[in-house]
Amino acid sequence: MWRGSEMCGIVGVAGRDAAKKVIDSLKILEYRGYDSAGIAVMLNGRMEVRKAAGTIENLISRYPEVLEMGGELGIGHTRWATHGRVSDSNAHPILDCSGRIAVVHNGTIDNYMEIREKLSIKHEFKTETDTEVIAHLIEEMLSRGMGRLEAFISAVSELRGEYAVACMFEGVNELYLARNKIPLVIGVGEGENYCASDVIALLGLTNKFIYVDDGEFARVSSRGVDVWRLEGEKLVPVEKRINLVDWSPSMASKGKYEHFMLKEIFEQEDVVRRILAESRRYIEGTISMLKDTMRRGGRILFLAAGTSYHASMVGKYLLNSLLEYPSEVSIASEFTRWNLGSLDGDDLVIAVSQSGETADVLMAVKSARKKGARILSFVNVPGSTLSRESDGVFFFSAGPEIGVAATKTYVAELVSFLMTFTELGKRIGARVDHVAEVLPRLPSLVASCLESSN
Repeated sequence: MWRGSEMCGIVGVAGRDAAKKVIDSLKILEYRGYDSAGIAVMLNGRMEVRKAAGTIENLISRYPEVLEMGGELGIGHTRWATHGRVSDSNAHPILDCSGRIAVVHNGTIDNYMEIREKLSIKHEFKTETDTEVIAHLIEEMLSRGMGRLEAFISAVSELRGEYAVACMFEGVNELYLARNKIPLVIGVGEGENYCASDVIALLGLTNKFIYVDDGEFARVSSRGVDVWRLEGEKLVPVEKRINLVDWSPSMASKGKYEHFMLKEIFEQEDVVRRILAESRRYIEGTISMLKDTMRRGGRILFLAAGTSYHASMVGKYLLNSLLEYPSEVSIASEFTRWNLGSLDGDDLVIAVSQSGETADVLMAVKSARKKGARILSFVNVPGSTLSRESDGVFFFSAGPEIGVAATKTYVAELVSFLMTFTELGKRIGARVDHVAEVLPRLPSLVASCLESSN
């Protein structure tokens, strides 16, 4: 399943033994990119950088000291090369001219050539990446007399594109973060705090998370977390909720399996059983929104991308065949062109996403909201952006998906649709008894299928 500009993994640690914690967390994110890897660590006020083309194991092989460096602050990155070839120099972290500012970045900077041309008069560029303009922009803002936070925000505000950015300054035990359309979370620990592209990277360190929203900036240290957003030219503090994620560290390990995809295939029995037992808490709200839409004669439109789009096609079939109610499916990237115009307040958009961070889905949901449509999301990750942008949520709780090809989450979406539409059918007198009888047997049927495999 291609994830586009969401590839690349970022990790940051503000606390004890930062280097090892960054490396261990990066290993969990390596599915997001394995063209190069690197870390920057603060050791007694001095910044040490180690990076190399290839996998994280290649980085450790070349610089075995990274596991023993300790450090009180660190950032790391595993790269899926976009701007610039695969090379040591293009690996992140990327530095400014002085070598005292380090930046890791996930996403694409659309106007980087324009910025690079402007800055190259005074700044020496040493990589082919779009990321390097961020480091030099911050350096430029500092040279104008700005403080660190002001320089960071001013630099990021000049960027056009999609990005999650983490930055550190030599001699300062603070991380500076920014997000626009690319996932970024803050982990809250005891006497230390963290950041990452995905909660799964930090499950071995904490289960408490703050989700950074588009347009927000954050400063993270071992002492605490501050978040702001710009309103005009004014920097306004943002109160953020700490979310508890009920996932265990073992969910982010391969266990006895050769690779994550195989592990996730064999987790399907437990996933189906958990949905049938635990996800019923979301049924009432979900059914209420569906019934209200059907009573008004409103449109029901599934909105998704990638694997979730194919699950939504099955969802359309189930809704039509079990409840005899018409529905449509739109691929998120084409939604505003073909499906947005006729939406209104009577209509329901069913947004489907494993991560809850799929950029095309989020953009389409915002457009649908502006037309007055209500949003019901089927999503895997609690606290994700999609769940927060929705009027109602069905969490299908499949646990973290690390394998690039979706397996258990596809099945989870199908079972969630089947359970929801069957329950609604029973309440409105539709003929669904034949499905209702099979639902409790699904876990054992999945188990039998898996047991018969090699």
